[in-house]
Amino acid sequence: MMNYLPKDATIEQACNWLQAKTGETWILQRLIECGLRPHFWLDYSPGLPAIFGDRLEGFQTSMVFQGDLTRLEADGADALVTMFTAHDGKLIKTEPGWRVPLSDLRFKRADIERIAEIVNRDTAAATESAPERDAATALSTSVIAGCFAGFNGWNFAQWKSNLQDPAKWLKDCRHKAGRQGKPFIESTWRPVDIALALSKKDPKISKSLRARFRNQEPLKPWLDDIENNLPEDAEI
Repeated sequence: MMNYLPKDATIEQACNWLQAKTGETWILQRLIECGLRPHFWLDYSPGLPAIFGDRLEGFQTSMVFQGDLTRLEADGADALVTMFTAHDGKLIKTEPGWRVPLSDLRFKRADIERIAEIVNRDTAAATESAPERDAATALSTSVIAGCFAGFNGWNFAQWKSNLQDPAKWLKDCRHKAGRQGKPFIESTWRPVDIALALSKKDPKISKSLRARFRNQEPLKPWLDDIENNLPEDAEI
């Protein structure tokens, strides 16, 4: 279990620490949806007084434009930053934007700890009101969307959209409803139930579903359940 959380945590450190503290799976998209804003170190460049003033060293700046954050959440690739804060807190807009590798993004320890506290509090409240619904570990909307992207003809964004407003067959697979507002708390889902429902809709994908549970890290804990419960006659 990861007990130490750096003051400025990488994506991996933040996700691992939150998983250890909440018992849920975390990825970059979920960090952003919960309201965490990444920051990064801006190296000094001469001739840019509006950004650096009279400083001769770099400084930490934050991603502040919702469009940049939305793009980062959807793509999961290097951040494209078109707006950030200067050394004095003023907003700076840059075109066509700066590319920042994911490995350079950091999240504040205090913000991460706040999210863990809220998630655990909401989980405890849900358990008290409906303990039977918390019998098994489940995966969040963003994680499910990433794991099942491509199935049912939906990409990552379409899975997220359909999970946020689920049809009955998906709603039946939901473990716990989320919460709107800040921080946004995602719904959680039972991945085996989703796989079984997908197989029922299209028996030809049983083999592909098994492969997904073998290869996707968040799904691996349920591989035995899939092997035991996915109908053999679903494969052709």
